[in-house]
Amino acid sequence: MLQLLSVKQLIWLQIWAFKRMLLTGHIGKLIKVAGGIMNTHSREADCRIELLTAFAFKCGVEPEYIKLIMDSLTTEEPWRHLRKAAGFMR
Repeated sequence: MLQLLSVKQLIWLQIWAFKRMLLTGHIGKLIKVAGGIMNTHSREADCRIELLTAFAFKCGVEPEYIKLIMDSLTTEEPWRHLRKAAGFMR
């Protein structure tokens, strides 16, 4: 019987058993995992926009786009701003 693994177990496997791993899923949950939050339920630690904003700032995104990202209501909305900042959209 196939058993589903927790995110913490998957990360442990990546560190000790695999050379490469591809995580897929909803962007909001992936942002939480990237920020070290293992409980990705919506009622726990809602700091997705703040994590994405901090990462964008660290990567050198211009301040005008940082403000747009911070003012976003969903985790899907900032991707449009990041694509503009990177020059992929006009």
